[in-house]
Amino acid sequence: MPRTFDSATFSLSASTAAVDVPVTITSVTWGSTNFAPAEAAPMATEAAAALPVLADLLREHGHAVTVGDATLGVEGFVLSLRLDGMENRNGHCRSDTQIAASHPQLGDTPIVEYQFGYGVDAEQALRRGFENWYLLDFVVLLDALHETPQRCQTMSWSADPANDPTTGAPTPPRNYRVLFGPVHHFLDDPSRLAEGEDPGFCDCCLFTRSLDAFKALLLQGRLIPARLFVMRQANGETDADCRINGEDYAPVREALARWAGDWTDRGLEWRKQYVIAQPV
Repeated sequence: MPRTFDSATFSLSASTAAVDVPVTITSVTWGSTNFAPAEAAPMATEAAAALPVLADLLREHGHAVTVGDATLGVEGFVLSLRLDGMENRNGHCRSDTQIAASHPQLGDTPIVEYQFGYGVDAEQALRRGFENWYLLDFVVLLDALHETPQRCQTMSWSADPANDPTTGAPTPPRNYRVLFGPVHHFLDDPSRLAEGEDPGFCDCCLFTRSLDAFKALLLQGRLIPARLFVMRQANGETDADCRINGEDYAPVREALARWAGDWTDRGLEWRKQYVIAQPV
């Protein structure tokens, strides 16, 4: 059944299970490669060393990969990689990378997202960051290429002609397909969620609970790749993050933090998801 929110109409289809991606912090080395600390500027040699790690992971997931001088080709995407830092602190390794994905079906602007990984050495840290990106982000990018998504729940969103809330200028009708990636859900004490209890959450909630804050973007009629994160701490304080194509977007971030204030107290709890709103 369609769900109506103000002037926008939604309909849901498909389904996907949440993906729980483990993150473990341990210790560090990667052969003889000497990585700069996270505070240093990224260097091309380290990015070049990291690219084969991403290529190997994509092959293990069953994709044919073409390796260029500084890019990877996979499923019609051109992927470029930037290493922002490799930090070794107290025997723990953390990698900070950025992947930019370009595909002609998804417009002229590369789709950018950040990855953070931890491991016993630099290669494992990179691999874990890339694995999280693949399971939570790349599966959504792949589904965005197909009329019938294979992995993601989808929702249609439409708005009648209106005035842009920022400029006041009239806007034409807008129609979107919204793809919801797997939700990474963390609950510090799962015993506080009774067996069979409905936590009052579905795959579309991060988007619909911050919909009003998204509307200024939706009325522009462009592709919107969004990384969403929201957390309620054990003391009741809330925090959130929203990145639109890798850039902070405060209106949605603030809306998500307000929503988390209404969550039932179950101790530390957070949710993370990648969403793409695709004009149709």
